[in-house]
Amino acid sequence: MRNQLARHPREAVAGLITLALGAALVQYARGLPEMPGGYPGPGLFPTIVGVLFCVFGLGLIVQAATGRVAPMDAEAVDHGERWRSIANVVVIVAAVPVYVVLSGYLGFVMTMALIAFGIMVHLGVRLVLALPIAALVAPAVSYVFGTVLRVPLPRGPFGW
Repeated sequence: MRNQLARHPREAVAGLITLALGAALVQYARGLPEMPGGYPGPGLFPTIVGVLFCVFGLGLIVQAATGRVAPMDAEAVDHGERWRSIANVVVIVAAVPVYVVLSGYLGFVMTMALIAFGIMVHLGVRLVLALPIAALVAPAVSYVFGTVLRVPLPRGPFGW
C-alpha cells in the first residue's frame, strides 16, 4: 500500500486536502445556530457539503492506495486543455461574487438563472438546452431552499 501511495502522491495529497477541508467545514457548520421547531438551520447545507468532501477525499486516498488511478494521457492533457480547465474553475468561482452583486437587484431566481445559463454556455452546452434548464432549475432551487428549507432568499423586482 505504501508503495502505491508513493506511485500516486498527487491523488493521495488531493485526497488528504479534500478530507481536511470537509472535516473543517463540518466542524464550522456545527457552530452555526439551530432553528427552533426542528427545522433545518443554516448549518445543514455546509454539513452535507463537508460530509461529501470527506467521502470523496477518502475515495481519492483509497484510489491512490490501491493503485486504481486512471493513467494520464500526456496528449489528452495538452497546453490548451490545461488552460481550458483553469478557465472553467475561474468562471465557476467568479459566479460567487457575481451572485452577491446581482442578487440584491435581480433576486435569487433571476440571478441564479443568469449564472446557470452563463456557466452552461461557457462549458459548451447548446443554447437550446441551456436556456430551458436554467429557466427550470433556478425556480426549483428557489422552491427547495426558500420554501421547503425556509432559507431567506433575496427577492427581485417582481417579488420572486
